[in-house]
Amino acid sequence: ATTIINTATTIINTATTIINTTTTIINKQWYQRRLAITAGTATTIINTATTIINTANTIINTATTIINTTTTIINTATTIINTATTIINTTTTIINTTTTIINTAATTIINTTTTIINTTTTIINTATTIINTTYNNIYRVLHMTRYRVLQKILHKI
Repeated sequence: ATTIINTATTIINTATTIINTTTTIINKQWYQRRLAITAGTATTIINTATTIINTANTIINTATTIINTTTTIINTATTIINTATTIINTTTTIINTTTTIINTAATTIINTTTTIINTTTTIINTATTIINTTYNNIYRVLHMTRYRVLQKILHKI
């Protein structure tokens, strides 16, 4: 678009030069009372050059509109990219925070559960020891009692 504007500006400058040159020729002829070109030809040259200038101006205006529209599109796209980047960064932060919370909670639950299991195992082992000791003591007492009873019986015989 910038190249188009520069080319159109060059065309305008050239057409303006043609108009000025033609006007100068007409003015000189008027004073000299002789016409190298007719007024009709001069008018045609000036009108053609004016049309060229107007067309070039239209091209410049169109190119300027294209540049402005493109700039607006770029600015909008940049805003969208920045917004998307912010959303991605925020989402990443949320994911990282959530992961940390989950990991912390899971670790706490695992540690607590392990402690409960270890404590329960200790209680079971202690209870088993108590039960075995009690059973052995009761067995010994019964065995000894039976042995004494048998001895008494045998003594009587």
